[in-house]
Amino acid sequence: MERNSTIGYILILALFAGFWYFNKDNQQLLEETNSNTTEVMDSSSAVYTAETTTSAEEKALSVTDSSNTIVLPESITSLQNELISIDFTSRGGIPKQVRLKEYQRYDSSELVLFQDGQMELGYTFPLASGLVVNTFNKEFTVETNEQDEVVYTLALGNGAFIKQTYTLAPNSYKVDYTVQFDGMPSILAPNNRFATLDWNTKLQGQEKTLEDEKAATTVYFKYTNDDDVDYLSETSDEDEEKLTANVKWVSFKQKFFNQTLIHNAQFTEDGTQIEIKNPGENGTYVKEAKAQFYIPLEQ
Repeated sequence: MERNSTIGYILILALFAGFWYFNKDNQQLLEETNSNTTEVMDSSSAVYTAETTTSAEEKALSVTDSSNTIVLPESITSLQNELISIDFTSRGGIPKQVRLKEYQRYDSSELVLFQDGQMELGYTFPLASGLVVNTFNKEFTVETNEQDEVVYTLALGNGAFIKQTYTLAPNSYKVDYTVQFDGMPSILAPNNRFATLDWNTKLQGQEKTLEDEKAATTVYFKYTNDDDVDYLSETSDEDEEKLTANVKWVSFKQKFFNQTLIHNAQFTEDGTQIEIKNPGENGTYVKEAKAQFYIPLEQ
């Protein structure tokens, strides 16, 4: 048990302590954030004692094959400050809708970066039982809900659990995000110590002309040991790349806005790949951006 707790602590502070970064398109801000990676919650604010009303064994009954299509109940929790409003869903324990308060679309309607069904964020890993867990399809328990923070927990049985914590600072577009995997060796398939993190977003049009937005929309990324920023083709209908070194951050960049996931340390090159795809003439969104990473489940 002590070993499992240590794993969770390291994962929070060293292996996967990062933050969502929703902001107006500004490369200087990205560089400033990249050079200041200490803006992460310390362990005292990220680790809590579980107080769920459902036992781990009962919750584990909901862990089934990732192809399960059962519609789960859903609860919505909101965090907001002077600049941004974020709705989180218990289904997957992820952001569901993001609205920027100080900006509007071309028609003066509210500016929503994404909403229900347009963003997916999930961890996938096989269990010793032969089943595959995809957290995007799982119902998390809201463990803590404060004015500036929400904590989601998913019990997996045998004392194993996943905990996701989101904290929104005042007057900021940044959301501190930590994920803790605890007790995983007791349930994982043999020789598997990694989860696949999939992050996919259908990027919504904010300007009057969709084609102009497409020409400025793609996936940006920065290798940890490289001062330059790289990106996929903005003009191709489809482009993808398997990254060849450790990565500091990946950004889904549009004409004026972006969504960026920044690692406090680095994403390892193993399993990291990115993709941008044009939906075609009949598409209702600008482009679909995808990123995939391997995340260690123990250290």
